[in-house]
Amino acid sequence: MCAALVEQNPQNPQNPCAICLEEMPGVEGESAPDGFCRLPCSHMFHSACVDRLRECGVSNCCPMCRAALPRTPTELNDEASSKYCALSARVARGEASWKELSPEDQACQNEIVQLWKLASEGDNGHAQHNLGVVYENGQGVSVNYPEALRFYHLSAKQGDAKSQCNVGIMSYHGMGCVQSFERAREWYFRAAEQGDAQACCNMGVLHSKGKGVSVDHTAAAKWFNLAVEHGHAGAGFALAGMHRDGTGVEQNDAAAAKLYSFAGEGGFAPAQYSLGEMHAQGEGGLSVSPEEAAKWYRLASKQGYRKAIYALGLLTEYGDGVERSGRRACKLYALAAAQGHPQAHFQLGVILAQGTLVPQDVARAKFHLVTARDQGILQAGEVLEHEIFRQFNADDNEH
Repeated sequence: MCAALVEQNPQNPQNPCAICLEEMPGVEGESAPDGFCRLPCSHMFHSACVDRLRECGVSNCCPMCRAALPRTPTELNDEASSKYCALSARVARGEASWKELSPEDQACQNEIVQLWKLASEGDNGHAQHNLGVVYENGQGVSVNYPEALRFYHLSAKQGDAKSQCNVGIMSYHGMGCVQSFERAREWYFRAAEQGDAQACCNMGVLHSKGKGVSVDHTAAAKWFNLAVEHGHAGAGFALAGMHRDGTGVEQNDAAAAKLYSFAGEGGFAPAQYSLGEMHAQGEGGLSVSPEEAAKWYRLASKQGYRKAIYALGLLTEYGDGVERSGRRACKLYALAAAQGHPQAHFQLGVILAQGTLVPQDVARAKFHLVTARDQGILQAGEVLEHEIFRQFNADDNEH
């Protein structure tokens, strides 16, 4: 008998699968039991038979009525991911914003989410992970940590390392769940066993801070080192600090310098600043080089790292490794001060009070020195006792 001509009788408690001709149980309603697949046209087959049909490319339609087969979870995820990549690229270029999408972009994101949800229902781990990202970060939807955690967990149970790590992160911070360092460790460990760099780094953090485990700096160094082997810049910075202090590893400034360089080349701003400091001081086997220090400070400054901005301001004020410029130094100090750097307030106040590198501005100088004093820079209080400020205060009182 031709399989395509087999009739399924809804009144018969058992019907043959039109693909393999083996009997199937009669099932009422739209749902199908595990191991069986009911197509949108309502005909039911063994799930494995439908999968083989797709794999062999024999047909892309129902063997009974020739209606088109539904798209596979992989196809749904691929279509959604393609659309998402295009939309996220527009966001990265500043042409759109996740917080306020245009009606057209919102409609596109709604379609993306719906496609991923359909793929998720088919146990597609990639779609489940992507939905977790969307709900965690509020990309075209309201931020929903419990929902994000639910999708990450579905993907994590299928072995997705990034989702396992994200379940760990959300457990660590209590996002969408009760905070649990022990549960965080469990999921970090699963992801780390698969070589996930972030999970390895996070395991190092747990051991260094004693969260969910006993403090063990040797174990922390081991995990940070594994993360470095997988290319994690932040772990390189952490391990460099341990080498400088001799915590969990042998004290070794040269090893620290190499790790700072690795992390700095990976774009990690704190490491770029620390490497600049080592070049400025000639530590870790490095020769004293204001030029190299300025190079690394500049890279970190571009990322808004306030310590580096201040350090670059010092080099610029005194002309060490860079062209001397009071105006540029003031600009750098102002940027660092705006981020709450007390010493930057002090330096800026002094320059403005002196009026040698830039025009004197006692009013602005006083503001920055008072701010520095209030933030704990005792020397700022001493400078405020200078004659120019006493005269400025007297003139101010007269008005």
